[in-house]
Amino acid sequence: MVRLPADGVRPVPGSDRVTVTGIDHDGLVSVVPVTGDVPLDADQIPVPAGLPDGPACLLVHEESAGLSDLRQLRLEGDLVSGRLSVRRRSGTLTATHHSPLAQIRDLAALGHAATANRTRIESWKTRLGQQAGISRDS
Repeated sequence: MVRLPADGVRPVPGSDRVTVTGIDHDGLVSVVPVTGDVPLDADQIPVPAGLPDGPACLLVHEESAGLSDLRQLRLEGDLVSGRLSVRRRSGTLTATHHSPLAQIRDLAALGHAATANRTRIESWKTRLGQQAGISRDS
């Protein structure tokens, strides 16, 4: 678990179905809703989010009515002049029909990934704390 300081957190109007995450003009992580039609198959995607040039991640998610089928498509790349140049794609929005056993396997895989990345995640806490002036024990 990583705790981020909540000072300065503010709600942003709009849907969270398609968002872009990047570093804003103040040097803080910012998540901004993206409206309109987004050409998800394109290598260059217009992202009118008002973020400065730099690394960014476009996240699209959909879920079934009962929330049993959660789908995410993640496009990573560089934001330049309001356009995302996609370097990497992961995930899918294709509907799946997982059995309860398959859902449990998916959860187990997430748990294994979290365990495998524990050291990396802990380093985030240390770095973020140093940047925000927070002690390691906070």
